[in-house]
Amino acid sequence: MSHTPTETIICPNCGSVAEKNYCSECGQETHLHNDSFWGLVMHFIGHYFHYDSKFWKTLRALWFSPGKLTTAYWKKQRMRYIPPVSLYIFISAVFFIAMSLINITGAEKRTYQTQRERIEDSLHEAKIDSFAKGFAKSLPLSKVRTSKSFALKLRSTGNKLQDIEHNEKMAEEFGEKFSHQFPKVFFFLIPLMAVMLKLFFIRKKQLLFVHHAIFSLHVHSFSFSILLFTFLPFYSNWISLVAFSCIYVYIVAALKNVYNIGWVKSILYSSMLSLVYGLFALIATVIVLLSTALI
Repeated sequence: MSHTPTETIICPNCGSVAEKNYCSECGQETHLHNDSFWGLVMHFIGHYFHYDSKFWKTLRALWFSPGKLTTAYWKKQRMRYIPPVSLYIFISAVFFIAMSLINITGAEKRTYQTQRERIEDSLHEAKIDSFAKGFAKSLPLSKVRTSKSFALKLRSTGNKLQDIEHNEKMAEEFGEKFSHQFPKVFFFLIPLMAVMLKLFFIRKKQLLFVHHAIFSLHVHSFSFSILLFTFLPFYSNWISLVAFSCIYVYIVAALKNVYNIGWVKSILYSSMLSLVYGLFALIATVIVLLSTALI
């Protein structure tokens, strides 16, 4: 609804005198109706899922133009796309909600069994009991107690994982706890990727840590959006293989486009990045797995 030419318009948001239907100070509409509940729902759907909305523009750029979002943000073209942090929060939230809704399947049980067997092998190879006894004479009593306590906790964790494997209810509870703890891993992995990129391009003094962090956020957003396909009902191993292959190819193309480097250097950096990232991701996942089992 438009205003009459003689009407004095006061912006309800910032209180400034405005002209016509929008405030020149804050950009808000000057004439707003009280929304009904369904009005709010339709506004949300129209805002985020309209074909020409910022949401779809961002997703198209994220999926089909590797590095475009990062480059646009570096060039301070901030109004065209969803901000990197907001995009990551939205996509990661959808991903982890979907993950939490997945029931414990036979494949996941086999995953728990594999993880349990790895932990048991590590305990066996480390010979924790012998370690504690061997150093009992040379270590202070408090240190010996700490070693024994640590060994008992690890053994208890292995036993608990074995119980989880054979108890469907415990497996479901464990999966729920793990899905709540696992997202915290990426608060460490996202800056880790940024640190590695900073080291790769240390000669580019104009690029600060935050520039690489933006790149990392976009890579993680793309990764989570692609990995959503692994939750499909007709999931198979080849879907995971295709998903992770897409992520690797995406990183190669994004590095080339954003940092203006050749294909060979981009492949080299991507391989190094994937190797180190995967190693730390595995370590972090095992730590979360153990801490979840102990809760």
